[in-house]
Amino acid sequence: MKCPGCGTILQVPAGESLAGGPADVGPTGGSPPTNIPNNAFDDPFANLPTGPVNAPGSFPGGSFPGGAYTGGATPPQSSAPPSRPNVAPRRNVGEAASKKFPVWGYLAIAAGVIVITPILCCGVLGLIGMSRMKGTPSVVMTEGLKAIPVPSTLPELGPPVQEFPSGVTMHRVEIRSSDSQPGGNMSLRIYMPAGEHAAKSTPCVLVAPAGTPLLHGSSLDGGDYHDETLPYSEAGFVVVHYSIDGAIPDSVNMNNEQAYTKAMSAAFPLFKNSGGGIVNGRNALEYALAKIDIVDPRRICAAGHSSAGTLALMLAASEPRVTHCAAYAAAVDVETRMAELIADPVSKLLFSGVEPFLHWYSPINHIDDFRCKMLVFHSRDDDNVPFVDATRFVGLIKDQGTNVTFVQTNQGGHYTPMITEGIPAAIQWLSEQK
Repeated sequence: MKCPGCGTILQVPAGESLAGGPADVGPTGGSPPTNIPNNAFDDPFANLPTGPVNAPGSFPGGSFPGGAYTGGATPPQSSAPPSRPNVAPRRNVGEAASKKFPVWGYLAIAAGVIVITPILCCGVLGLIGMSRMKGTPSVVMTEGLKAIPVPSTLPELGPPVQEFPSGVTMHRVEIRSSDSQPGGNMSLRIYMPAGEHAAKSTPCVLVAPAGTPLLHGSSLDGGDYHDETLPYSEAGFVVVHYSIDGAIPDSVNMNNEQAYTKAMSAAFPLFKNSGGGIVNGRNALEYALAKIDIVDPRRICAAGHSSAGTLALMLAASEPRVTHCAAYAAAVDVETRMAELIADPVSKLLFSGVEPFLHWYSPINHIDDFRCKMLVFHSRDDDNVPFVDATRFVGLIKDQGTNVTFVQTNQGGHYTPMITEGIPAAIQWLSEQK
């Protein structure tokens, strides 16, 4: 089968069940939570709540965010993050398996079960009633995340582990509250600006690591990532860099197709149950407000590039305390971009509940939820996330009345313009906010 991360051929270990397998998933996750429904992200017909349904967006195709930089000369890598794979599967992950049994066969079986079950249980009236239900698993997902408690123990900031020539200090914080609760076992890197600052006087920027296919999380152990965090703090902001549940362990050999496939399948439930990192972002915000007294609660910005830009948008849409959002080259229609993977039967086995999750995790499906001030940055020649996606997203945001600034550049590709133009523009924009 094709790897959803890089398109290479993956081999499923014979006799092993990958979905929800026992593989180690690293320090930023744990067992699936017990305080939200187990079927919260499962098939849409498994648990139909009431509520409105947002129609999915319809963007042109293109590769998924997080692809390796291809826009001209490679930028200096001394402090850049690890390479970011192109995560749009060019073909179905389970193409080989689907040749044995056609996809239409699965669809016919599913349709038969959906139609026959309510008739057997409740007669024709049951079928009519089902057709009138307007629920969506998105309601279950959103409410389930809200029910996840903040970690019971938040450690103190402690002394810095690194000081930069600019006077910025970096601190490491490990939250070890619960192995079974989403966001209960995560890491923070906190950048403190130089000098003295009065209480509640300093903006705070929340940044997640980028470079994932939005099917698993990320730890803070790979790369120093200062290029995408340090500039904010050198401009006078507090930065909280946070891990995402469901990281692939460092021990996994990414060149071993079987090992990587198994690890990614095992990591997906942890990533999914954290709301794709939303719970991690919320906990990072909780820490900043509780333990860093100089943070101004009126100026909280979620920021990120590529896959982390998608998470920044989702955090802004779901967390009312986020007052600003800066998204660089973010994928806004994850559902459409991953359509082939969603439709593939083998992928659905590897990533249980992936279809409703990616519908919910698409920022384009949450236009009415954005209330904070926003900055969207995109390069016209981005060959990873098409510029037209950002253009349409910004148009929809403007139409519903949200204050959005659209910063564009003509060239540079997917990665470099974010470093050279995007972050500087966001720093200026944030500095002007009151």
